[in-house]
Amino acid sequence: MKKRRFSYDALIHCYHNTVDGVLLFYSVSDYLVFFSIACIAARRYNVNIVKLCPMPDHYHISCFCECSSDLAAFIRYLTSVYAREFNTICIRKGQLFTKSFGSAPKRTDKAIRTNLIYVDNNPVERHLSQKAEDYQWNFLKYAESDHPFSDKIIKRTASSHLKNAMRMIESFNKKGRFLRHSTLNMLFSKLDLQEKKSLTDFIITTYSVIDYQFSVEMFGSHKNNLVADNASTGSEYEIRERFNGKRDDVYAKMTGLLLRGGFVSDIHDVISMSLENKKKLFYYLKGMTDATSRQIECFLHLPPQS
Repeated sequence: MKKRRFSYDALIHCYHNTVDGVLLFYSVSDYLVFFSIACIAARRYNVNIVKLCPMPDHYHISCFCECSSDLAAFIRYLTSVYAREFNTICIRKGQLFTKSFGSAPKRTDKAIRTNLIYVDNNPVERHLSQKAEDYQWNFLKYAESDHPFSDKIIKRTASSHLKNAMRMIESFNKKGRFLRHSTLNMLFSKLDLQEKKSLTDFIITTYSVIDYQFSVEMFGSHKNNLVADNASTGSEYEIRERFNGKRDDVYAKMTGLLLRGGFVSDIHDVISMSLENKKKLFYYLKGMTDATSRQIECFLHLPPQS
């Protein structure tokens, strides 16, 4: 086994794929569960997260850590707990992430800035947003606002359901408890659309441990970070990312088709369907979208060339 390169004074870029490229995230709740676990784990293992970007079938984290054992424990906690929560909501068994995660130390200022830009721009490369800062799940906009994707919460006029949800989120975070799908489903079920967006922003702001100041120091300002992001695209030679199609926005399109068509009431149900029903959905999605066969297989958690 190749020895992992690590340096306590270097920025460590971690990236982790799923087994066979299956999807990790189908809903807002999936991203919030993952985010809350990552933030709780970072506190537990003294990991300073500089960038965090979950993507449909993998994730990126750029961070600092005192020793390689803490980094390994952080990743192990994050992936094992998220896999358990994901398997529970999807009525699924088996390994979700590949056994080993990738990592690469970045020591020079140029290498660090290149990595930060790369992580920010991953959703742009995959056609999930036109600009890096427009992708909610790289958390860029939260550097300057606590409600970048929703209206500001005015507590005196907020509904009792929203205020109760906020109190519960604050309590969970204070106690070091990550969010579970069951908790989020219960909280969101009592809110209207705008309140759901507000609560999502509130959860991210409340749990966040992302060190935005580091990027400010590297680029001179947050605005300069965004300018560099929007002026640069491309990949890092040390990373061999698996990509099953031309663009990742097809996953949201497939989700919308199945929910609007009444095929499922919860998108996670596609994973626990019988093989026969999955194959029927495969041909339906093949005819209704421009997704590749492998993208549809990953979406439905079907093995390659099924």
